[in-house]
Amino acid sequence: AEWCSQAVRRCQELDRRMHSLSKGKIASVVYFHRDEYIKITGMVARIDETSRILQIVNTKIDFDDIVEISDCPEHDDPGIC
Repeated sequence: AEWCSQAVRRCQELDRRMHSLSKGKIASVVYFHRDEYIKITGMVARIDETSRILQIVNTKIDFDDIVEISDCPEHDDPGIC
């Protein structure tokens, strides 16, 4: 089915973006938490593949809760990501 291939492409794109992240990079992440979607923008503090945790500043996000990742250009104001 078409929706199936779209879901696979979304997963592949999310995986590609996860692998492009590195500590110290500015990123914007949308994740699901307590029945709502939350968007956070900030510096990547930690990527723990064993625990499957991405930490943006002080916020720890489970890999399985991540819906979208956007790389931000290098700048002083992460609010414009």
